[in-house]
Amino acid sequence: MDSSSDFVSEFKRVLSLIYPPYEFPDVYGRIFYFNWFPNPHHQECFQQHCVDVARRMDALCRRDHLLQEIWKEDITYAYLVGFLHDIGKPFVTRINFFGQQGFRGHAQVGARLVTLRFQDEIPEDVLLTMGVLIDCHLCCLRNLSFSSEHRLRVNAILHMYLPTLPHLLSLLMRLHSADQSSKQPPVQVDGSGYLYQAPFTFRKGRRVVIFLLGPMGSGKSTIARALTEELASCGSVLHLQRDEILMKLAKEGESYSSCYYRIKGDPALKRQLQTLWQECLDSASADILLVDTCQTYFLSNMIGFENCF
Repeated sequence: MDSSSDFVSEFKRVLSLIYPPYEFPDVYGRIFYFNWFPNPHHQECFQQHCVDVARRMDALCRRDHLLQEIWKEDITYAYLVGFLHDIGKPFVTRINFFGQQGFRGHAQVGARLVTLRFQDEIPEDVLLTMGVLIDCHLCCLRNLSFSSEHRLRVNAILHMYLPTLPHLLSLLMRLHSADQSSKQPPVQVDGSGYLYQAPFTFRKGRRVVIFLLGPMGSGKSTIARALTEELASCGSVLHLQRDEILMKLAKEGESYSSCYYRIKGDPALKRQLQTLWQECLDSASADILLVDTCQTYFLSNMIGFENCF
């Protein structure tokens, strides 16, 4: 790609190749005319961000010849991943009570859009890699600002659930770097927080603790039920759910969402919730604990207090 080309024309050209407007008029229109509201994370527009991340991702991957096969014209798979990493946002946009946009689930929707669009055009193993990268591009190991304990937890989950694909974590670091450095103002990224081999199992005394990381509605409870059945032969299993513990602090008739944001804005309530977590852990007698953590791997859903396990 010519780095001096205008991002608007480049965005339109690439999007037209991916979703020709005469074949996909609705999808093309939703993406082409979308933009986010002014916000602290993006002073650049959506189209510029997509093109810039695509260019950066392609350049970062070119050094080690990763995802450099050509899809069409001069567009590599690496470029496609960068270009499409936020493609789900136009389809999940919600505006909250304060007039702020939210894009919860956009990574998962984007990964599915990409899989459906290219299932007959891109080799299955490459498409799986692209889908996983887009699905996981919000992982909080974008930098080392978190504790070693927290990074180990996230690494454990990555190794537990991500498929075995060549160079996957290396590619994920490159996508994080391209995404964060493209933002205006740019975010400095240190991607050395990934472990290329699974870390040791977490233990608390003689108990095994498995952390389920994810935002509300991401399927943690479903995974916990499946794991409970799978691990039953290894010992007693107990699932500690954040939602149930958090709602112990709810006022009469208060919804989960209202309770969540009330606690989030009150340091004293945060400490009280922290104490409840600790009490639940101390009183648990199972051999294996499945824990919904208070911090998730989506930055936008962090409740903002220290880990307590």
